[in-house]
Amino acid sequence: MEKTHDKSIIKNGALLNALTNFFYSKYYPVYVALFSVLFYTAKTPVISLVFYILLACLALLFFRDLTPFMPLPVMLMMSFSDLSFFGNPFCLCLIGLCAICLIAHFILYPIKKFKFGKLFLPICLVSVALFAGGLFSPYLSGYARGLASSLTVGPMILLEYLLFTNYFCPPDNFDYKEHFIFIIAVAGCLISADMLVHEYLVSFNKKIMYQMGFGNTNIMGAALLVTIPACWYFVCVKRKMLVPFIALIFNYLAVYLTNSDGALGVAGACIPVLATIGYIKADEYHKKTFIKWGLILCGVAVLGLLIISFKVDLYEFVLAFLNKVSTDNGRTPLYILAIEMFSKYPIFGIGLGYFDPSLNNTGNLNNVVALIFSFHSTFFHIIATMGILGIITYAIYYVARYKIILKKDGIFNVTTYLSFSMLQVYGMIDTCEFHALPILIFLTLFFVITERSNNEKGNDQALPLTRKDIKFSKLI
Repeated sequence: MEKTHDKSIIKNGALLNALTNFFYSKYYPVYVALFSVLFYTAKTPVISLVFYILLACLALLFFRDLTPFMPLPVMLMMSFSDLSFFGNPFCLCLIGLCAICLIAHFILYPIKKFKFGKLFLPICLVSVALFAGGLFSPYLSGYARGLASSLTVGPMILLEYLLFTNYFCPPDNFDYKEHFIFIIAVAGCLISADMLVHEYLVSFNKKIMYQMGFGNTNIMGAALLVTIPACWYFVCVKRKMLVPFIALIFNYLAVYLTNSDGALGVAGACIPVLATIGYIKADEYHKKTFIKWGLILCGVAVLGLLIISFKVDLYEFVLAFLNKVSTDNGRTPLYILAIEMFSKYPIFGIGLGYFDPSLNNTGNLNNVVALIFSFHSTFFHIIATMGILGIITYAIYYVARYKIILKKDGIFNVTTYLSFSMLQVYGMIDTCEFHALPILIFLTLFFVITERSNNEKGNDQALPLTRKDIKFSKLI
């Protein structure tokens, strides 16, 4: 691995090469994921935090480039079996140690020319809307309950964006785009493994169903919508397709295990889209292979349906399925409430600290700081909690992100587009934009890397939605 003179404080060439070869290899994120599954299964969150903090300190101190640091925020949360340990003084000391190493990183590797990036202003505007939410409404007494959400969705994501925008500087001969997609694919397999462990634990204790310790299964279903296109990427570009294909099936199985009907519906509905785009983007070898696999899978599916039809009434099964997907799972009252609150407080909304106990099951609300009321839709959550200010700022945010994605027609931008868009479709029935860990962490890194890729010279044109040379009359 080639190095440059200012990329590390380590001057010993042999040691630097050894560390570089490990931290930039594909084995490193795999090892992090395997240890994370072990920590989650063994229910040792403190040991997990020690493991992650030590790796973070090494990455921050030894390298200017944050590629070695990247897998850590992506996979951190999935290693925790619960979050109560964060109140432990020892854990706070560990977090403080990581903060010290981050400050040391700024000192050891000073920024020569600060880059704000294309999302700096939109994220700042969103942060203003988050903190201004609820002003002049009668719900300001609960303002503190929404601070955790405001801080993580706004300033924390802004910090992540600026940090990686200025310190993501991989070696020249390193395929950073494929490496990042590999990290996301591995994160998807980590989530899938956690879901299998969770399913096993639920068989002994039904009370923990849907609660994984670090979040509920719906969040993991949404996160898997981001990771699925990453697995498709490797199926479409690599000659050795078996392992990525198994990982892809593993991801779909995990979506099913989340019991998130919306995530499963989006994942299933997008299979033809992903397959079609993958076929278009693939080379001749992959196209022939896809046709063979497609015929085999269709044959297996028909055979499977024939076998199932002998034991299950398919007509009744289809009716039960349609009945299930046609229900709103209690969302309609939330949407009506959101519209009502928006009509009453249209400018700043009611704030992220709003809580309605009649629509949420909870115990004593005294001394609760991070309690979050969800309207189960990104759109309705924005209009209710932040009003017109939220609508304007998030519209700017969405436009800015899609402008970054649509600038080039390369397979990385297409993968980013699919990951982001699949999540946003699901976001119509869930508050995906308000889950910082891990969803916004995934997305923000996607945009940082896409921005860097867009600034490189290449022959890729813009994606069709922004192409000016297309005459749509020819398509009719």
